[in-house]
Amino acid sequence: MVRVEFYKAKSWMNKTADMDISYTVAHEQLHFDIVELTGRKIRRLLATYAARKKSLSGPEITAEIVCTYEEEDSLQAMYDEDTYAGNDLFQQGRWTALVGRSLKQLAKYKSTAADCIQP
Repeated sequence: MVRVEFYKAKSWMNKTADMDISYTVAHEQLHFDIVELTGRKIRRLLATYAARKKSLSGPEITAEIVCTYEEEDSLQAMYDEDTYAGNDLFQQGRWTALVGRSLKQLAKYKSTAADCIQP
C-alpha cells in the first residue's frame, strides 16, 4: 500500500503578521499535491509491474521508486525557486495548473480513504 501522509504538527507556516495566509496555504497545499503526485506515480509503477507479472521487490523496481522520489525532491525545489516560495502569484498559478493537469492524468491512482491515516 502506498500512503501519502500529511503531518499538521510538522507543517511549516510563516506566521508573520504582514503575510496573507491564503497565499501561504495555497503554496503549501501544492507542496502536498506534489507528494500526492509522487504517490500516484508509484501506484502506477506497481500496477504496471503487477500487470507484467514482474517482481514487486528487487533492485529494478527499487531503482525506479528511488528515481521517482528524487524527481519529487527536484520538483519541490524547482517549485519553491520558481514561485519565490509562493510570493510570485503568476508562477504559483502556473504551477497550480501544471500539477493539477498531472494529477488529473493519474486520477486512476489517486489516494483513497483506505490509504489515509486518521489522526
